[in-house]
Amino acid sequence: MVGFNREGYEIAEEWAYTDALENGLDVSMKQAEEAIGAILYALQNNPMAFDIVYNESVRVAHLNKRTFDGLPAFRVFFRVSEESKTVFLLNIDHG
Repeated sequence: MVGFNREGYEIAEEWAYTDALENGLDVSMKQAEEAIGAILYALQNNPMAFDIVYNESVRVAHLNKRTFDGLPAFRVFFRVSEESKTVFLLNIDHG
């Protein structure tokens, strides 16, 4: 799921993110991709709007639990390179 928005930031997946997405979640890959689509859209457009949570460079974006379809809350940890306009997805989990 690497993407690029001509006006915004490129999205790149680190290995730990891909592994967690494919093997560490209790939902199907399709459900996870649908749920985090809104997060990825926001990251492409304004990743600096999210809070720094670790070591002055790791940020977190989260999606609240979706009760209408039973999806849990997701958190995506990432870092941003403003020089290359790239968002590096580091990890994903859910509650």
